Amino acid sequence: MIIPDLTDKHEVKVKDAIFTLRVLSSKTYRSLVSRLSFLRDLSNRVTKESMESLKAEDPQKYEEINERLHEAFRDFIKQGVVGHAGITKKNGSEITFVADEKGLVSDETLEAYDRAHITYLLATEVITFNTMPE
Repeated sequence: MIIPDLTDKHEVKVKDAIFTLRVLSSKTYRSLVSRLSFLRDLSNRVTKESMESLKAEDPQKYEEINERLHEAFRDFIKQGVVGHAGITKKNGSEITFVADEKGLVSDETLEAYDRAHITYLLATEVITFNTMPE
């Protein structure tokens, strides 16, 4: 069995960009997975049809569930991404990776990922990297 070191890094390609991921501490990973599992269970208790019904009957609750899932995915990215390359603005200029004062992905960078519609894909890569042994 190979145990990942907290200094291990991994590069993944999402769409046309390259992201550098890191290993999450066990405590951080358990906390994030626990929250995500609860939210997925909450949203998966209903069928696609009943979610559509919820969307029609209670759009606010529907949006709340979706927003909470989205925030959980953003937290995986915030904790697990340490760099990127290949993300550009419409004018061709490079979007720089910015970390916050704790060294985590900044809100500004997370917003860029949201605008590029890669939040779910990138979070899935972070989860996979931190779940699957080499």
